Amino acid sequence: MKRISPILIFLLLFFGLLFAEKSRGLWVVRYALKPPNSAGQIVAAARRLGISDLYVQVRASGKLFFSPETEGLSLTDNKAAANFLELVKKAHFNNIKIHAWLNVLNIWSSVQQPRLRSHLFYISRKSLLRRRNQDMPDSYKTMKKMGVDGYFLDPADHNNLETVKRIMGILLRRYNVDGIHLDYFRYPARNYTFCPTLRARFILTNYIDPQEIYNSELRRENWARFVYLDSAYTHFLCGNLTNLLANLQRYIKSVHPKAMLSVAVKPSPVQARVAYFQDWAAWLNNGLCDYVLTMNYLPDSAQFTTNLNQCAALGQDGKIVIGISAYNQDKTAVRQKIKLVRRSNFAGYALFSYHALVRRKLLGLLGLIRVKQVTEITSFREEQNLERHYFVSPVMNLSLAEFCRIESYGTTVK
Repeated sequence: MKRISPILIFLLLFFGLLFAEKSRGLWVVRYALKPPNSAGQIVAAARRLGISDLYVQVRASGKLFFSPETEGLSLTDNKAAANFLELVKKAHFNNIKIHAWLNVLNIWSSVQQPRLRSHLFYISRKSLLRRRNQDMPDSYKTMKKMGVDGYFLDPADHNNLETVKRIMGILLRRYNVDGIHLDYFRYPARNYTFCPTLRARFILTNYIDPQEIYNSELRRENWARFVYLDSAYTHFLCGNLTNLLANLQRYIKSVHPKAMLSVAVKPSPVQARVAYFQDWAAWLNNGLCDYVLTMNYLPDSAQFTTNLNQCAALGQDGKIVIGISAYNQDKTAVRQKIKLVRRSNFAGYALFSYHALVRRKLLGLLGLIRVKQVTEITSFREEQNLERHYFVSPVMNLSLAEFCRIESYGTTVK
């Protein structure tokens, strides 16, 4: 048996790393799963856009958008649930990874309160975050005026933790997803960080109600003590999120060691920690997730670049995927931002979102990516046996609306 030359091995590894493609992600909001044939439409568009990873929303407002088929997880949107399994199968058949996207701490976003009393909105009432000196959370309308995206739970809430674990277990075991993607993994705002359960835990370790820290009298009479306690409360809040992430990571790896764990985060690591207590720089340094996706949705190029520079300064480029919005800027701006990310050392980019791309009828954004022109595809047709064929990629000259014509699906997805 001939031995392979070490030089050949080195060259293969070198050029493999040199030409390795960056991650190209696409967020799929839950609404996109509802229409008939949505699984085929999403995968067809993803293939033509050269997408490698789909982040598919399966939990939002405490409701599920896949079928758990188990007791205690009955808040399911049946229209979306029926299409999720098909989407997983079609995506895997076309070598596209599926990451199950869960809204973790935001558990309700509507003027109308949940109909079912089994919802966490009622079960974990004492853990609903609110402003200082409030017995009950604000109304949804008031929250929206304050820039808050609905009702959030204390990260240490046990009911939510166990629910999220059960959901992840089903997704990893039964649906064989490639990863878990956590969203709304933060506090709603700096002034929405109080609730009875959270206050009680802080009192046990610091011997002061955190609400009293922010009384004007303390700041006026003892500034040094205020600074110390404010720092302690910030550390406490960041620690709650970090502990929750560590707990979820241990569980995921125990169920599926190869599953990827990613978190959607605020684009500036400084703002994330100061305003939302989301210390994602420390998460990366401590290996608490495989990578983060920064929600760098700013149309302004200067602000977008400033956030990139802050991220680059962390020295964790290979664990940072840059999120780029498609709902608030034109195709030229999106393409420019994609080019900027591709020229950097970041792990890749993700577009938000499939729904926005289709709705706005944006042209194919990835024509600037040199995707292999000839691609092998395996597809099933209902009326025929398995066929193997080759096709030449159209290199993204069509709009997504054209991509999503049902007639085109038969030759691109299973």
